[in-house]
Amino acid sequence: MYLHPRLLALAKGVRWRIILAAVVGMLAVVAGVARLAVAAVVIFKIIHEDAAFSALAWPLVGMAGLILVRSGLQYLQEVISHHTASVVKVALRERLYNHCLALGPGYFDQSRTGDVLMSLAEGVERLEAFFGRYLPQMIVAALAPIFIFVFMALIDFRTGLVFLAFALLTLVLPNLFHRWTRNSSMARRDAYGALGADFLDAVQGLPTLKAFGQSRARGVLLAERAKALFRTTMGVLAANSATSALTILGITAGAAVALAWGAVRVSNDELELRSLLIVLMLGVEIFRPLRELTQLYHDGMIAMSSAEGIFDIMDAPVEVVDAAEIAAPLELTPEITFEGVDYAYSGGRRPALHDLSFTLNAGETLGLVGPSGAGKSTVVWSMLRFFDPQNGRILLGGTDIREIPLEQLRDQMAVVTQDTYLFHGTVAENLRFGGPSASQEQLEAAAQAANAHDFIIQLPQGYETVVGERGHRLSGGEKQRLAIAATLLKDPALLILDEPTEGIQPNVVAEIESVITDLTRRGDLSVLLVEQHVGFALRATQRYYVLESGRITSSGEGGPGAVDAVRAAMAV
Repeated sequence: MYLHPRLLALAKGVRWRIILAAVVGMLAVVAGVARLAVAAVVIFKIIHEDAAFSALAWPLVGMAGLILVRSGLQYLQEVISHHTASVVKVALRERLYNHCLALGPGYFDQSRTGDVLMSLAEGVERLEAFFGRYLPQMIVAALAPIFIFVFMALIDFRTGLVFLAFALLTLVLPNLFHRWTRNSSMARRDAYGALGADFLDAVQGLPTLKAFGQSRARGVLLAERAKALFRTTMGVLAANSATSALTILGITAGAAVALAWGAVRVSNDELELRSLLIVLMLGVEIFRPLRELTQLYHDGMIAMSSAEGIFDIMDAPVEVVDAAEIAAPLELTPEITFEGVDYAYSGGRRPALHDLSFTLNAGETLGLVGPSGAGKSTVVWSMLRFFDPQNGRILLGGTDIREIPLEQLRDQMAVVTQDTYLFHGTVAENLRFGGPSASQEQLEAAAQAANAHDFIIQLPQGYETVVGERGHRLSGGEKQRLAIAATLLKDPALLILDEPTEGIQPNVVAEIESVITDLTRRGDLSVLLVEQHVGFALRATQRYYVLESGRITSSGEGGPGAVDAVRAAMAV
């Protein structure tokens, strides 16, 4: 049998519990051995001594008691094993979550959501089989034959040796198919991940599929994925069946050889019938752990293959390393400076940012305008340290942001993006992302400042209305106003507006622009307004920079007069 070394490493801290489960399992084996030994004596008395039922009463009571003891021990083993598996899963989920936070959005932007979710959710859940059943039972299956052989040897060494030899052979034989089993399990995992990813795409993109008449074509693709999953699943079952067949062959052959040889020896008066009966009955118990392990072998290999997806995530390098903890928070002014910043996404043919230098002064409203693909969003994400530049540095209040703890850095900033993400929950719960301890009065005040209060109170349950996953029950303008309200609750020193009116209904744009204009005039807030369309961006800002192909191409004072000049420069 095979053990995954990295999975074993995850059991650090609970290994004593796994050993305890195995010890309880061995005690269950002892109870089973004792029951079968008593059963052999009873059978011998009935056949050979023609004993009356009254003479068998106490042995039968003893057998019943041993059955109850064994059942209780097996139940206790299950409880310990599954609790151990739960402890491992909880610790692993916490570790994965923290690692995902450290990886940041950049890693997941390059991965398929469905495949990642399969690893994070179902992949972890499948480890229940490995830690809860497979691992403890493997220990029992390895030790039980040796223990029973010792007991058998006291009765008949040679027959016991036959059982032990076949038991150990049966334990080792499945390794012949290990590569086949592992490859088929990995193929099934890949097929399962592909089906899950494509199915999630289909569900999330259902309106688009219907709008373009591609529902049937997507259905054909999902059918192909399902067939691939079927084929790989059958491959796993074939490998598992071959393993089971070998195990059954070893068990059957061992019992047959022991019985035949024992019968010959009894007929030659070399062995007592009672001893043969006891040894044969114990043979049932010597193979029981192996039969149970064979049934779990399939689940164990599936769990080990699922773990590969988990380890792929855990092995992904963390590019952004948090700064060392400091005794007291740094005193930082809300001033951002880019000094010769270069950044290229992995696999990018050209830099997203090239030798970028500019400054957003404290209390200033700065516009950053440019066409799609100019690198504007890259500027925003680099300020939040979703990634670090390959060259140059970014300063907040004169301090390199790599020297500022991430929690303090991001606490200084709030971002309103063009694609506002709302979590499944109520309006109030989503607003409290900006202020977790905000009272109802504070929620309403922020919503009123963001021109969101009126539409919120018209919702079925007002602030307690569930907005649905990604806020699909709200319009784009409503989601954006909720994002601005949450930003106000956070009360940051630096506000970043990343194309906040992009994709919003024209009749709502003016309302959102009015709210943003009020924010930019506060004076105590540094504001970076990132826009593709220059009109509003330049009217609402004090200064502007034009960004094209990751470079600053022009700059100037904001205001209505700058609009025509910038449009001419950008050929908009």
